[in-house]
Amino acid sequence: MKNLKPLTVALSVLSLLMAPIALAQPGSWDRCCGDWGIGEHYPQMYDPTTVETIQGSVISVDTFTPMLGMRGGVHLSVETEAGVVSVHLGPSWYLDEQEMQITEGDNIEVTGSKVTFSGEPVIIAATVRNGDRVLTLRDENGVPMWQGWNRQQP
Repeated sequence: MKNLKPLTVALSVLSLLMAPIALAQPGSWDRCCGDWGIGEHYPQMYDPTTVETIQGSVISVDTFTPMLGMRGGVHLSVETEAGVVSVHLGPSWYLDEQEMQITEGDNIEVTGSKVTFSGEPVIIAATVRNGDRVLTLRDENGVPMWQGWNRQQP
């Protein structure tokens, strides 16, 4: 029994030292979704009953912080026939890894949920069509594609 205590202490210290390494691995919760996860408030704003499609020209591509403490996301301003529409795409870290990049001047079609964000109407995008390419960001229920993203990666 006396020899068991140093072993227990050693294993406890080793576990504490290894935890940051395990959490930093690709596919961990933080890398996957962190504050952009479906259980967080902002991603839950997507409402499948308010889905609409807009078409227009991208007049700006910016980063934004949806809520205090969140990592940055990508925001578009799109000039449509009805005026300028704000479009929220998703987390910058996810969009940086996608093959399709959206730039100023692109003529796009966005399908997503129209919601009120900070007192202003915005579209939280589910898909973006740019020519013959489609960037899928959320499924029909609004679940983000980055939910579980990179879990199979080594």
